Amino acid sequence: MPRFLLALIATLTAFTFALALTARAWSETQRPHPALRGFVEGCDGKPQPCWFGIVPGETSVRDVTDILTRLGYAVSDRAGSMRIYTTLSPSESPGDVTFGIAATDCSAVDCTTVPIQYLYLFDWNLVQLGDVMSALGSPSRVYAGPTEHYLSFGTAHLEVVPRQAWSSPFHPVKTLLLPGMAAFNQRATGQPWRGFVQFGLYCRLEPAFADCD
Repeated sequence: MPRFLLALIATLTAFTFALALTARAWSETQRPHPALRGFVEGCDGKPQPCWFGIVPGETSVRDVTDILTRLGYAVSDRAGSMRIYTTLSPSESPGDVTFGIAATDCSAVDCTTVPIQYLYLFDWNLVQLGDVMSALGSPSRVYAGPTEHYLSFGTAHLEVVPRQAWSSPFHPVKTLLLPGMAAFNQRATGQPWRGFVQFGLYCRLEPAFADCD
């Protein structure tokens, strides 16, 4: 292998390692954002991912609606066939919550006892990627979606969709998705998180990433 390529690889490896350490140190010095308290409250003794005691794949529709109502959410007039709940407080984050069930799980008219399969949390009022990391640690994998990139956090399989690239902890977060294990296992394997790097550099480090062509 040419010497300049070896030097480039060594430089990129060292740079990535330094970025990873910086990202970890940064997240450990930040206080968790108050809007993210739901990932702690009501989740003692429950498997992750969990939000205010809601665990996709385990918590029933009835219990989810009871929890959302207690938190100050109401059924949205935009719901249609989807289960969309909107907060009654303009300052509350997330502003919208959507959950769904598998059609095959609902053979009866009353589906309230069926566990939800996923929980989408939208409209985070400028919550940033670094805020999520201060509460949940560093991402473990990066996934390429149809129009967005997703970051997964360890065994919790919580996915974050940044509004922009994920090259900075200051980018606002668009959506937090809590999928059940069955839904998560349908995803591709993704590639390792490499810290806060520009997408071009990430493609050099992980050329197998789906959007690197």
